[in-house]
Amino acid sequence: MHVATFGGARTPATAIAESKRVKTRASLFARFMSGLKKSRLQEARRVIERHSHLMAPDTLKDDGAAIEGRRTKR
Repeated sequence: MHVATFGGARTPATAIAESKRVKTRASLFARFMSGLKKSRLQEARRVIERHSHLMAPDTLKDDGAAIEGRRTKR
């Protein structure tokens, strides 16, 4: 009885190591949506920065005292 192997026999450990090296790529639509999400987030940050002078001062910087109704010394 003869056994012929073509392409060389791989051990299971080698096959697992090779499969971990291969990184699957996201689909074209997923990459497009990810890029769109990032660009919209950047634009939102630019708009917030541009109009930050119109926003109320941040009252959460005093450890939540404004939420609980306490006044803090400034």
